[in-house]
Amino acid sequence: MFTAHHVPARAGESGPLRILVCDDQATVRQLLALLVSAVSNTRVVAEAADAESAWSALVQQPVDLVLLDLELPGRHGFALLERIMRECPTPVIVISGAPGTGSSVRDQAMALGALGFVQKPDGVTATHETLQASLAVYIEQLRKTRRQPAAPQAVPATSPARAGQPIVAIGSSTGGIVAVIEVLRRVPAGLAPVMITQHMLPGYADGFAKRVSNATGHQVRVAQGGEVLNSSMVMVAPSGRHLAVRRSGGAYICEVDQGDKISGHRPSCDKLFHSVAEAAGSNAIGVILTGMGRDGAEGLLALRRAGALTFAQDEASSVVFGMPRAALEIKAADGPTPLGEIGALIAAAIMHPAAERTAARSPKTELVP
Repeated sequence: MFTAHHVPARAGESGPLRILVCDDQATVRQLLALLVSAVSNTRVVAEAADAESAWSALVQQPVDLVLLDLELPGRHGFALLERIMRECPTPVIVISGAPGTGSSVRDQAMALGALGFVQKPDGVTATHETLQASLAVYIEQLRKTRRQPAAPQAVPATSPARAGQPIVAIGSSTGGIVAVIEVLRRVPAGLAPVMITQHMLPGYADGFAKRVSNATGHQVRVAQGGEVLNSSMVMVAPSGRHLAVRRSGGAYICEVDQGDKISGHRPSCDKLFHSVAEAAGSNAIGVILTGMGRDGAEGLLALRRAGALTFAQDEASSVVFGMPRAALEIKAADGPTPLGEIGALIAAAIMHPAAERTAARSPKTELVP
């Protein structure tokens, strides 16, 4: 049953990280509460034994993090995870109770927007210590995004972005929701239009846009197609449709379509990157973030060949290093870049293009074969 711990402070940028624990076993809930409470500046504000009670707790009071067991009575944990991401986007760490849980379960949870996936103690491969250490890493990652001040906000531009002005294109997949937020928190609103292709299951683009808006202060929305881009726009690829940009006279126009899959995906990062390379050329900035597979590598290379500034997230900060690695292997970017640096480099390159683009292109850490 739902147990509320009445704490007057609200979730937000300050105060303890507020946590909801959802597991059908009281002993596990107690264990998780004990482990996370040992991490500094955290507080378990609610516990729930089933999905419906967890949802009720979530809508009654804001939380910063949900610890979620997928094997729940009544409504399945996957259904709850879907609902959270759809209607109340909140960071979720999945707590798996099955040793050796298949990668497909983990991948599905991450595709739905889970921040992380950790295993309950089994006395063999996972212990109380390893669980606490994993939770501490994720909690610290969340705390950093909360305490880092958002970038100083420029005056939003409402006039169309003209050809010759910068445009930013971002591609991401598994783990990309948190990564996109981290990047945009450091890019002031109004500097340049930002186009985002994030791989996700159908129906979750609106929740993704809402979560990024809430976390960054940018006005993020799902692209409809036909919009004339201005410098305050942050556009997200719709579920199941490609996002692209074309030039019309002196303006950039947003396009969406339901064409064939490209690089195995729709929406495809390659589709976005190739279109931005053609429309904006050396005025573009391309970013490929955490994700599985190779989507976006060839498109990022096209951007670089067109003279654009390109970035690939480094392995240490990636949930899955597949997409950035594929881009680096074909030299679509100079080298891996830590996630925490990408947003600041984008902002600097837009505001001080001559000096900062040269600096940003300086060699980074070499990719280990």
